[in-house]
Amino acid sequence: MSSKLMFLISRLAFGFLLVLPIGIVPVQAAEPVVVRVAEFPGSIAELVPWVMVEKGFCKKNGIDCQPVFLTNGPLTLQAAAAGSVDFIYTSLDLTMEANAKGADLRVVGVGERNGAYVLVMRSDLAQPHHADGYPKNMLDLKGRTVGVAARGSATELFVDALLKGAGMRSDDVSFVGVGAPNTAYAAIDAKQVDAVMSWAPVPELCDVVKKCDIMVDLRNGREGPADIRALNGGFGVWQARREYIEKHGKEVKAFSRALVEATNWVKDPKNLTAVMALSKAHLKLADVPGKDQLLKEMVNDEVAQFGTHFDRGVVKGFNDFLIKNDRLKKPFSVSSIVWPGTP
Repeated sequence: MSSKLMFLISRLAFGFLLVLPIGIVPVQAAEPVVVRVAEFPGSIAELVPWVMVEKGFCKKNGIDCQPVFLTNGPLTLQAAAAGSVDFIYTSLDLTMEANAKGADLRVVGVGERNGAYVLVMRSDLAQPHHADGYPKNMLDLKGRTVGVAARGSATELFVDALLKGAGMRSDDVSFVGVGAPNTAYAAIDAKQVDAVMSWAPVPELCDVVKKCDIMVDLRNGREGPADIRALNGGFGVWQARREYIEKHGKEVKAFSRALVEATNWVKDPKNLTAVMALSKAHLKLADVPGKDQLLKEMVNDEVAQFGTHFDRGVVKGFNDFLIKNDRLKKPFSVSSIVWPGTP
């Protein structure tokens, strides 16, 4: 190649480099798409959604996760049915019962893998079988009053299942509605009930304040009868309506990715300090002795519960459990209840 030709090529290339940037129109980054995410205010179960937003996992995946504050499971299911929220979080039994009544929800991700409920009993009452553990310790409840979130609620259903698994009957105890954990613990503290089936922070309060003892902790996946243990692996689930999934598949995939990434971040031990700080900012704990220890235990207990893989086998477990307890008439197939893209 001649030197003159090389000179021309180099001049053309140099000119191209000088001129090209002037003609390029910068590509504007697409605005994140808004997705509405149900949130129970002040619940440690919302730890991963907080991280999804505040650590940028939603934004990274092209979505703007905006919380819709709802106070309980039934309200959350109603909001989903009305289309006023896009993603909701409940236990799988509520999903299946809602679908049996005409809802069309699909599981798109998992949160707490094992049961969230913990049965506790007042420490000032005789518990001769406490050291024996389940099922024998259930005998200590005979003739006692047991607080549940509400009569007919899932907490009552699970107490009933624990009693039956121990060879006892529902009428061996008296059920009393005591509401969510804050009022449930207050009922224990005021000696209005003998025991309570609730969830965090009740077990942590029992451990720190020493006014109640844990009888059965379903979170560890080892306690309770076989029909309850069969629910482990996908107890608390994220869901969306089938219609929303079909119309907004891109957003559902983005939410699923953000959920997994945030969960892995939360479970990484090197992020514990940041997780504690974020939890402290969101959780307004009452002034009780050992409040910092209480928060630490709540966070550690909850982080241990989180997972990223939904075990399809729990669909059969919930089918069997709900049919046995007259909550369902017929079983659901995995394909009718789980989005194919669910990890």
